[in-house]
Order: sequence, then C-alpha cells, then structure tokens
Amino acid sequence: MTIIARLRMLCDMANPSRATTDADERDPFLFSTSSEPWVASNRKTYDIRAETSSLRQYLDIYPKLMDSDQLRVTREDLRIARRLTPNLPEDEFDVGKVWPLAWHQYRRTGAVNMFASGLISDTSMQQHMKHASRLMPLYYGRGYTRLRLNEHVETAVITAMYESMAAQLKSTMSERFVSPHSHERKEALLINLLSGKDTKTLVAWARSGKVTFREHRLGGCMKAGACEYGGVESIARCAGGDNGRPCTDVLFDRAKEKRIRQDLANARVEMSRLPLDSPRHNALLSECRAMENYLDVVEKS
Repeated sequence: MTIIARLRMLCDMANPSRATTDADERDPFLFSTSSEPWVASNRKTYDIRAETSSLRQYLDIYPKLMDSDQLRVTREDLRIARRLTPNLPEDEFDVGKVWPLAWHQYRRTGAVNMFASGLISDTSMQQHMKHASRLMPLYYGRGYTRLRLNEHVETAVITAMYESMAAQLKSTMSERFVSPHSHERKEALLINLLSGKDTKTLVAWARSGKVTFREHRLGGCMKAGACEYGGVESIARCAGGDNGRPCTDVLFDRAKEKRIRQDLANARVEMSRLPLDSPRHNALLSECRAMENYLDVVEKS
C-alpha cells in the first residue's frame, strides 16, 4: 500500500489542482479521495476527509426532514436557553424564529446524557469525544445539572429518580456496601432504613429528604443536602485522597472494584506523561490515593 500511495503521489504532484504540500509529498496518505477514479469532478484537493455540510444546508436540501413550526423558539425555550447560555446572540435566538440547529448541538447533548447516566467513565467519554484531556469531558459534567425538563417529563423523571434511589437504599443494607470506617458506622448511617418496611416507604422518605443516596464512582454518598466537595468531578475527598480521612457519609460499593482498578491504571499512565507538580498531576495523584484507599478497604473487609 505504501508503494501504491507513493505512485499516486507522483501523479498528484504533477497535477496543480491537487494542491499537495511538502509534507504530503514526503509522507503521503495511504488513501486519498482525490486520487480515486470515481471521485466527483469537484473533488480535486488532496485530502482524506470530505468536507461536511452544515446541518442548515441539509435542512435546505431536504426541507421536509423537520417541521419548521415545531422548531420555532417559544418564550419557555428562550428562558431555558438563556439560563444555560446567557450570551446567546439575539439576531439568531428569539421568540418565533426557527431554532438554528447545528451538528455540535447533537454532540453536546450526547455528551451531557452520557455523563448524566453515571454509566460511562470520564476516560471513556474522553475517547468517544476525541478530547485531548480528561478535563474536557468534565466540562459537561459540571453543566448537566443545570438542565431543566418540562413539567410533564419532569414529574415522570423525578418519580423514577426516587424509585431508583429507594432501590439503591435497599441495596446498601447488603454486604455489597462497606464503610471505610467500620461496620458500626455503616449501621449508624442505615439505622433509619432498618425499620423501612417497603419500597413505597423509602420512596416517601426520599421525597421528604429523610433519607438520601447519591451514587458516584466509588459507591454512594448518604449525606443529607448538598456536598461541598462534589463527588462527580472528583472522588479525592470522598475516600481521603487529599491526605485526610475518608468522608463519614460514604459507602464503598464492592461491585465497582473492577472499574476502579481500570481507572487507577489509566490515571497512572496519564500521570507518567505529565510534569511533576503540575495542577493536573497533583489532581490525579489525589484521585489515585482515593482509589487506592477504596481498594484497600474492599480487600480487607
């Protein structure tokens, strides 16, 4: 294939319309669309990627692909949009105008949904999104909680959320979950649950805030109210990765051990490529300590 690629390059170099560069001539691509005999006549520039038309152009070509009336911006749409992005240009986004869709909106929505699912690690997101650093997918993690759903969907989602929380609360009473402090500490956290008779009761307690459970990478947090340390972007404080003791409200989930080992290995590889004492290196060091503390607890308990 290398020989064929260089033979093709000899032809491309002789054709001014190919516009090859010195770098192309020294190290040609194994494949170039401009060299194919079936290429369109307007496809002449030496390249491996076709230019992608904007979503607006596709909508102009296929006007029946979407209903423009359904895409018109309402007052509620604009209110939510400005809450997320206050500096939206008024000449494009206004009540009654058709929403100016773009490819990146689909990419961003997919990233937000991946992060919000809790099923995909930031390392996997980085690979899927082709991000240069793991800090980049975390941007979506910090922003996804600001999204607001419409009333009908919100009711269904909230109900499902509390039902899911009730199921998670029941699972914390099993041997699958362990406290990094002691078995007595776990019992103290779950003392209100031991008298819970059924899922319906736990759902009601979750709604009222009497009990709570927020799943994160190491297991879950039973702290009532907001946590000032996060637990989504970083688990360093949860497991004592900042040279302190683990949080008293955390429970470690044994089922997450395999994933934590993979995350720890990935973090160590990334650390080896970073300058010592750089902010990212120090952040990863705290994360690694936290994951090591988690593994130490689940192995000994």
